[in-house]
Amino acid sequence: MENRILVENFWNVGDKYGDKTLRENELGWPLVLQQDAQSDYSETIFRYVIEQIGFNLVFYWLKDRNFYVIETEKEPIEVRRLYPNPNWDGKCEFFKVGLLGEGASSCSAGEVLATFDDVTRIWNELKIYEIPIGEVIAHSCVVTWD
Repeated sequence: MENRILVENFWNVGDKYGDKTLRENELGWPLVLQQDAQSDYSETIFRYVIEQIGFNLVFYWLKDRNFYVIETEKEPIEVRRLYPNPNWDGKCEFFKVGLLGEGASSCSAGEVLATFDDVTRIWNELKIYEIPIGEVIAHSCVVTWD
């Protein structure tokens, strides 16, 4: 299987030999979340991460090159598209949004796209540009969960 480079300078890597590229194999659910959920089925992993554990989820959708957050700690739960940092230098995609140069996080400001009072409704009802969340995540890089 080819592991194409999707974004050249995506990650911030401390040393000059680190790989900063976002590659095809980094899309979808990370292996660690699949192992924790004991499944490779997207809905099962989503429900485990969001409903059972209650993690916030930050992901980068390759289709529109924006970061998104599902923030389960808010009441109601918020789904936001994160605003670009006006001071972003364009070098490291991970720093496109975020506060104090920390990169994308659930604390980053953003446009609220949807709210949910019932966490169990998110999987079936959340769509971004009319695309179901399962398909969005399959073509996204999950950058953090906390």
